[in-house]
Amino acid sequence: MSLPPPGPPPWPPQGQQPQWGQQPQWGQQPQWGQPQWGQQPQWSPQPQWGQQPGQPPPWPPMGLPGGPPPKKSRAFTVFLAIAGALGLLLVAGFVVSAVNSEPKRGPAGDDQRAANAKTAKYESDFETVCGNGSVSNAAAYAKPYKIIAFSQGDRPDSWDSVTLTAPVGYRSSADSLSSINAVACLSRKAGTEVKSMTCEFDSGGDTVKADYYAVEYDIDLYEAKTGKSITSLGSVKGPATSCPFLATFSKSSPKVYASPDDAAVDAKLAEFAAK
Repeated sequence: MSLPPPGPPPWPPQGQQPQWGQQPQWGQQPQWGQPQWGQQPQWSPQPQWGQQPGQPPPWPPMGLPGGPPPKKSRAFTVFLAIAGALGLLLVAGFVVSAVNSEPKRGPAGDDQRAANAKTAKYESDFETVCGNGSVSNAAAYAKPYKIIAFSQGDRPDSWDSVTLTAPVGYRSSADSLSSINAVACLSRKAGTEVKSMTCEFDSGGDTVKADYYAVEYDIDLYEAKTGKSITSLGSVKGPATSCPFLATFSKSSPKVYASPDDAAVDAKLAEFAAK
């Protein structure tokens, strides 16, 4: 007597899923990823870049809950670098101001003065002759003399215009810059400063004090067009009889020098022009 062929194996109990890595039994559909009876399907999140589907997200680094720290702003880093550089520049500028307190007329040659020549648009541009420069649109040095004068200022390498008031023909004219052919430079004479008084000034609502000094000035005359030295005209006084209305000075060295006597400068220049 022959027996009938064996039938398919019985179904697994309801709700039982095949184990991971186990082949489904004959006649059984794979249940991977299928929700069990009465269970809501669970959707896996979208895979991250470089992550295979179905893989769990990477764990955050040890000691850093929630992931790596936020990156610093590149713009903020650049700002700090610029601010640091500006801070160094400001410190360097202060040191130079404290050390280089006196403008110096260097031993410039003719080639250097020609290279430093500038075109004057205003009378104040002629102060370059008191340094190491010259004025390209100035008149050639010759009679009649047309002279402009500058005195050594309180700031480093600065020169202040001297007002010439005598009614004589040697004074320069702002309306005719191309006629100026000579520049008088008045430098403070070393060893002649005498403290006259202490003055008070308002600086941003604060009261600051500075010593006010009388001093003598040496007068040297130069060609405007070339910067070549012409002659020395001697010295004049700078009397400190009353405090100036405005002044520029360093807080580390609060000293203010009196301006040269305008009438005395006029007399020196008139004497030269009359020769």
